[in-house]
Amino acid sequence: RLGELTESEMTDRVEKKEFIGQLKTRNIIIPITIGGNEHYILSEELPLYLALAKIDPTIIRMIEQIMFSSNTDIPAEAGIQKLEKRDALKYVVMRMLRSHGTLTTKEISQRYALSGDECEEILRSLSTSENIIHGILTEETEVQQWCYRPNLERIHRASISILRKEIKPATIPDFTQLLLQWQHRHPSTREKND
Repeated sequence: RLGELTESEMTDRVEKKEFIGQLKTRNIIIPITIGGNEHYILSEELPLYLALAKIDPTIIRMIEQIMFSSNTDIPAEAGIQKLEKRDALKYVVMRMLRSHGTLTTKEISQRYALSGDECEEILRSLSTSENIIHGILTEETEVQQWCYRPNLERIHRASISILRKEIKPATIPDFTQLLLQWQHRHPSTREKND
């Protein structure tokens, strides 16, 4: 699962835009606002985002009615349970790290409207308990980055594979020509004393 997606992120992942419209109409995805930006989440993930996002109360009531309809064994008075903000943040940040390559603290804090210190604290707690690494991981930046270790390993393997495909063995005639020129045995490279 990718978590919250913007309209453009969803459009990039589907072939037909009508599919997104169908998901909205059937209330499979619902709009939320995080840090002034509109995202869409699966309606079943509503409890996760209650502590993180602004969500229209009518949408919350509608989802509760669906979840606690007569077809379920869950009592309606149970309501949708809201997670603690820190627990919800740890979960969504970890999920973001698992579904992306390298990310900076700034990129993560902007996505979830966090202060840099708050984001850094969550990332450090994740790096002690999860498979998260940090440091300057790419040449494009001088800023510390965070990454889920298996993703970085996959990126590394793919890079090596691409580099290996660029290396092609020389043909025997080409290699012989190289050796003759390198050893100054080819007529065009012979020294005068030879």
